[in-house]
Amino acid sequence: MKTRFILLILLLPLLAQAQIPTSSLLGYFDFNDCEEVDSSNVLVSNFDPGVQINIIRNAGVSNCEPDCGVDESSMRFNGINEQLIFFTGFSGAFDRRSFSIAFYIKPDFTGTLTNLFSKREACDDENAFSIDYNPANNRINVLISEEPGKNGNVSATLDNDKCWQHIAYVRDDNHSLLYINGELRDENFAPDNINLSNSAAMTFASPLCSDRYAGLLDELAFYDNALTAFQVEDLFFSPDQIINRDTAVFLGDVVDIQTTNSCANSFQWSPSIDVADDTSPNTQITPGDTRTYTLEFYGDGCTATDQITITVFDPDTLDCTTIYVPNAFTPNNDNLNDIFKINNPKTIDGLISFEILDRWGGRVFSTTDASIGWDGKFAGTDVNPGVFLYRIRFLCDNNEEVQSGSLTLLR
Repeated sequence: MKTRFILLILLLPLLAQAQIPTSSLLGYFDFNDCEEVDSSNVLVSNFDPGVQINIIRNAGVSNCEPDCGVDESSMRFNGINEQLIFFTGFSGAFDRRSFSIAFYIKPDFTGTLTNLFSKREACDDENAFSIDYNPANNRINVLISEEPGKNGNVSATLDNDKCWQHIAYVRDDNHSLLYINGELRDENFAPDNINLSNSAAMTFASPLCSDRYAGLLDELAFYDNALTAFQVEDLFFSPDQIINRDTAVFLGDVVDIQTTNSCANSFQWSPSIDVADDTSPNTQITPGDTRTYTLEFYGDGCTATDQITITVFDPDTLDCTTIYVPNAFTPNNDNLNDIFKINNPKTIDGLISFEILDRWGGRVFSTTDASIGWDGKFAGTDVNPGVFLYRIRFLCDNNEEVQSGSLTLLR
């Protein structure tokens, strides 16, 4: 007799990937073609060629030095004589009551306060906007001020377990919001609307009030409105991370690990037990027990980490009277919940039949193999989204059992 055990079987969810929101997008620069910048020292927005950035460097220096990026390439700044100036297409953009800036940085740890973005005429609080990085405390400081005492300043600490840091500043009238790696970390309500109007251009890595930025810049986006929290999350590429999320498997099952893009040059899994290759980011794990595995990404003097917990169940100890199936699935070929299937086939003694019926009772899928699921097709054609019924006949302790219910197909 198998012991009764209540089990929530988890699917193999995957980490969501970035999708750039295009509504109210003023300019977007992914730096993937930065080596193609000509002698005009101009970077052109990926979405609007009328929006451009001027590159300021010493004579004879390569216009745009590409480096490994969050997605493909990024732009490297040496912290000495390089900066960006935002002219064409940005007129008045940062004087508006609402705007947003989002970008990735991978800073060199110089130890001194460095400027990221600046739109100010002097090093005071008069009609000033700036975003600075302080490596001494690993914090981002945003100054948005009309005059002393009238500001919406925000500040937050970067994540110690990440090398690439995604920063998004959102101005929504008198509301300032600062997001780090897709999460809201600080916000501030100014007592009144702050007037930022001044004659200065927006710059990146300005030496006006602090040292120039040294490190990498990537996936730079400007919006002429206030992004929502969901839109900020959509901009997060999740570099140096395990795509698989925490999951549950049966003893003896193999988990194929996938990771996002990384600029690391070496990797290490710990513990290494049951890991096929403990120095490869994309490997297989065949856990013999429930464990949390940590993956370290090493590169350029920085270490990023991510974890996955794999819960292991022995099918011989589980109750066979209940079949576990999801209540919805999305067969859109994104490798996430594409198949509606029995999640605990090893706990039952045998499958008699597994059927999917439409709302009129017509059978759209059937099998007697517990390892096979429904892909959302009938006679080779995608069926329309909607609610369907399932009916499963199976054996448990030599008795025939029947389980039925509903499922929702989403596309």
